Amino acid sequence: MWRYGDEKAETPASILLRKLLKYMLPYKLAISVIVTCIIVSSITSLFSPYLLGLAIDNYIMVGDMNGLLQISMLYLLVMVGNWVAMVIQGYSIAWVGQRLIYDLRNKLMEKIMFQSFKYHDNRRAGDLISTVINDTSVLYDAFISGVFNVISDIFSLIGIVIAMYLLNVPLTLVTLLTLPVMLFIAYAFSRRFRKAYRRTREKIAEVTVRVQESVSGIRVIQAFGREEDSQSRFQMSATEHFEAQLQAGKLMAIFWPTINFVGNIGTIVVLFYGGVLSAQGRLEVGVLVAFLAYVTRFMGPITQLTNFYDMLQSALAASDRIFNALESEVDVKDAPDAIELPRVKGEIKYENVWFEYVKGIPVLKNINLHIKPGEKLAIVGPTGSGKTTLVYLLARFYDVTSGSITIDGIDIRRVKQESLRRQIAFVPQDTFLFRGTIMDNIRVGKPSATDDEVIDVCKRLGIHEFIMRLPKGYNTDAGEAGRKLSTGERQLISFARAMLKDPPILVLDEALSAVDPKTEYMIKYAIRKLLENRTAIIIAHRLTLARDWDRIIVLHNGVIEEEGTHEELMRKQGFY
Repeated sequence: MWRYGDEKAETPASILLRKLLKYMLPYKLAISVIVTCIIVSSITSLFSPYLLGLAIDNYIMVGDMNGLLQISMLYLLVMVGNWVAMVIQGYSIAWVGQRLIYDLRNKLMEKIMFQSFKYHDNRRAGDLISTVINDTSVLYDAFISGVFNVISDIFSLIGIVIAMYLLNVPLTLVTLLTLPVMLFIAYAFSRRFRKAYRRTREKIAEVTVRVQESVSGIRVIQAFGREEDSQSRFQMSATEHFEAQLQAGKLMAIFWPTINFVGNIGTIVVLFYGGVLSAQGRLEVGVLVAFLAYVTRFMGPITQLTNFYDMLQSALAASDRIFNALESEVDVKDAPDAIELPRVKGEIKYENVWFEYVKGIPVLKNINLHIKPGEKLAIVGPTGSGKTTLVYLLARFYDVTSGSITIDGIDIRRVKQESLRRQIAFVPQDTFLFRGTIMDNIRVGKPSATDDEVIDVCKRLGIHEFIMRLPKGYNTDAGEAGRKLSTGERQLISFARAMLKDPPILVLDEALSAVDPKTEYMIKYAIRKLLENRTAIIIAHRLTLARDWDRIIVLHNGVIEEEGTHEELMRKQGFY
């Protein structure tokens, strides 16, 4: 099965950054405000050491209290300006960042929603959840908030170097000697950091998968007494994530103390050399104090830049997974000249249809089938014979490998998928209900339906009374995935959903397999009433469900072995 990281090699950082910047372009105005505030806050913050040194040498040392008051008020004014700029900057960064993540999550969900069944067959739900939720969060924490701080740090760094240069050139040169050493250390750790963070993203996806599978399958797990086994698999994934995080932590444990050590060495050298100059009378005390303040601030942006570099590796690993999902090819898509399919009569033709899930292993082989408008066709055959695949191709959940399928003489690949699927309603074997009321779940078949329309369909199907016996009738909460209802009740809701859609073509995929005999009788009666002038296909292993239909085809190993009415097939004494 496909896993994250398998689809292609790691994308270069420069390409990922360009892709991210493209998503930021719609917010140019807000970014301009942020950059302006960054410049203002950087300039105002640079004044404080200078004003401090000025106050010491020109006012405190000579006892000029009036001058000290004036420079203190100037200091306060500068700090107020700094505060205003930083408040606007912080809010604007949060707004841009959250909007960007909002956009990415929406685009990811849109991509996932319009991917074919083949795409979802090869991906785990937990992996996709992790990309939409976890990876986008990492992108915000590590990149979005960090990138503007980096801009601020760069402005501050440039300003600090200029200020230090104006105060004392030799001390500035001593301070700058630490910079190439720090850059070399960051470069030496870069590939290890990205590899480590990529592994942590993969492992947290594994943990998400384990949680999602365990919660979704809790009834099966408990029914078979597999709680300890499920917990063991989760613990294994959690352990692998812990080890991946620990490896990244080890790198950080070495990286940060090393960076700080180099920075502190620079500060010590400046302190000693500046102290010697001051003792010799070649450097004023206020200037030394101001310079040491600038050195401390110089190390701040350097530390933040190396911190961002560390965060960036995590963001790149997350963005790699995000763009792999966003840029994945949609294998079933509308043709450029696709047309709207009007309401059809329901004539269906499969002509020389072959289909493969895996290249070279056909599941359906040269299927030729003609279903007349209004005909009721039953498909029977052993498990794995291709029954469900045959009807999935009709709705283009997959595309045929070769051959063609037409509805009313129109090749389904020439029409828009949305208009095609409006013509078909599915009652699947495993019914999924959404979190919400019974009314909401039935209305999935026709969102614009009124309450009266929903109730009318349920009455015609004979399920109105069963719904009214529920605690809140149609307003009863179906629960997560419909778990508050029995399997049979969920299938009845699914049947009502399909009938409400009022399609010209109906597909029942073993839809009555979990319904008790009394309910099955009522539904069969409703089918006869509701399917007049409709084409219907039923997939079933139970021959009792097939005997009353107009025609039956028998699938075996992907081939139509027999077809005819129940009586005709019984006389043949063949596969049927």
